[in-house]
Amino acid sequence: IMLYSKEGVLLRNKHILIFIFFVLIRTVNPCKWNNVATCPDTKDKWDMAASRKNCLSSSNCSDYHCVPTETKQLVEVCTKPFYLQGVCPYFDTFGERLQMGTVSCRTGSENCSARYLSTSVYKYKVCFPIQGQPISGTSGMHTHDTENNSWVVYVVLISTVFIHQNQ
Repeated sequence: IMLYSKEGVLLRNKHILIFIFFVLIRTVNPCKWNNVATCPDTKDKWDMAASRKNCLSSSNCSDYHCVPTETKQLVEVCTKPFYLQGVCPYFDTFGERLQMGTVSCRTGSENCSARYLSTSVYKYKVCFPIQGQPISGTSGMHTHDTENNSWVVYVVLISTVFIHQNQ
């Protein structure tokens, strides 16, 4: 069944455009990250920091994390959690995403589980560098694998042009 508006344009095109708009918004909706001097080391402090950062306000950036970068700077970032296999996570500033690191958290007195959720990293001090001084003026945006999502933007733009030309 095809429905037409007053102008005779297929209404399904409107629905396609709305769908494309939402796909585009979800693709380019960045998650903010910033350098910090220290990360929370207790559940209460973690929850307070998460509340302050307000990660739940963004659908793509759902959970608070505070982790070191590949250069051992500490950052707060909102991103989707994932399970780790006995190692510490880190924030990859080049790929702008949370990664599974190579530092084992299964040694010492604070032995982590063989499998644990990235939002529980505050329990394992071995995962944090001794120094965590922020580099002034360095903060960025976490975009959930922007390079791999860029094709979606092109498809959306080409589809929009194609739909409007066929009307």
